Amino acid sequence: MNTSKIALILFFNTIGSTERPDVAASKLLEGKVLLIVDGSPRVLTIPHLFIEEFEVNEDYYNHFFWFASFNRIVRILCFLLSTSIPAMYIAFFYLPSTIITLTSDCEYSC
Repeated sequence: MNTSKIALILFFNTIGSTERPDVAASKLLEGKVLLIVDGSPRVLTIPHLFIEEFEVNEDYYNHFFWFASFNRIVRILCFLLSTSIPAMYIAFFYLPSTIITLTSDCEYSC
């Protein structure tokens, strides 16, 4: 098996876990597979998607759907900004000027 595929699989969580019965029931209704062990309060849910990391239980219990959706969109935008702004800062301000070289055409045409 290709090692790059294994590294990609292990980088993100593929198995979620919960101790709340309402979350387990909602995951079951969404079509997920539940692993329940006798004597353990924890339930494992398979598959676990990356977008589920942005979901909070209060999103389902708010009476205003638009408010919960707005909060989830803000969480996703803040994640994208917090991962991209440091990279852009380093790319624009810490790159040495020797990496970006501008050649003039005067060498060849003059």
